[in-house]
Amino acid sequence: MHIPEEDHERLAVGLWDRGIIGFVDEPGVTLNSGRLSPYYYNDRHILSINYRLDAEGVMSTVDQEKLRDLVIGRSAAKVLSLSQTVPGSDHMLGKAQAETGIGAAIAMRSGLSFLWERVTEPDKETSTIHQPIEGDFEPGETVLLAENCVTTGGEVTKGIKLAVKAGLQPVAVFAQFDRQEGGRGKIEDEYGLPFDSLTTLSSVTKYLLDNRRIGNSHVERLARYHEQLQAQGIETDFVAEA
Repeated sequence: MHIPEEDHERLAVGLWDRGIIGFVDEPGVTLNSGRLSPYYYNDRHILSINYRLDAEGVMSTVDQEKLRDLVIGRSAAKVLSLSQTVPGSDHMLGKAQAETGIGAAIAMRSGLSFLWERVTEPDKETSTIHQPIEGDFEPGETVLLAENCVTTGGEVTKGIKLAVKAGLQPVAVFAQFDRQEGGRGKIEDEYGLPFDSLTTLSSVTKYLLDNRRIGNSHVERLARYHEQLQAQGIETDFVAEA
């Protein structure tokens, strides 16, 4: 399911202005995969309102609310569309911690039952009260796994294994942002699960460049980064349009 271009452009620019996506100085930011990336994606604060951004004239509270609603609404539509390509999803499972809050909002908007991965607490033993996956479900039920950002697919893999161990059957994967660094291929090829994302690095880069949020030097950094990954034998599908 494609997002209307106007909404996609609003999404990309909003993510930048809100500080959810941005570039960092060399050598880069360290990802969970251990890679050093020239940019970050962090939507953990998207449900809140940053009043400082409003006061500084960067992004008004109204625009922040509109962005939040856009992300939730379009994600919910994508989730419903993805669900129609599989036998059906009894639940949506949000990965800890990034997809706990926003995942719940998306599930509620789409009308899906929501489960969430519990954060590991070494000093607490698993009991009938605290389970690795919180929420009501029965063995054999299907689940759509949700993550905020996919890079290598490593965290999604952990989520798939966790769901299977709990007796759930993963049927699809959704992410808000696809970094286009091999994660999609791993999910689709190794696990045979359909995958979709709200947006991708290629799409966001194009709209940010068109709206002068970034320049050609940023696009060139992204291109070099992906060329380095490809030189290491990592398949990427990022398309630079500098």
